[in-house]
Amino acid sequence: LNNVQLMGRFVADPEVFTGENYTVCRFTLAVSRDFKDEDGEYATDFFNVVAWNKFAEFISTHFQKGQLAALDGKLRTRKYTDKKGNQRIATEIAAEHIYFTGNKATDKRTAFKFLGSKSA
Repeated sequence: LNNVQLMGRFVADPEVFTGENYTVCRFTLAVSRDFKDEDGEYATDFFNVVAWNKFAEFISTHFQKGQLAALDGKLRTRKYTDKKGNQRIATEIAAEHIYFTGNKATDKRTAFKFLGSKSA
């Protein structure tokens, strides 16, 4: 079983990259923990998220820095070689569904669930 559910804010505008046969969107969600640390502050975790093709285009069009969103996805790892030739492993969330969760007064969009193609 591999299922991730997050609700947090976009750290920056989503970045979109287009290849010959695909579109990929990458973004980071800041998610506050539900307990305070020793300083009395809520800690924040930052999760890297990726979406593909029409879903990637949807996210890049409808979401921006600071916006609150909820998503469902799968935890994935991938290997890659960095610019110095070192082997690395990246862990990221492959988004499958995303939901608008902002206040209607500040976000004129209504709740919406994208039911496009799943991630690659």
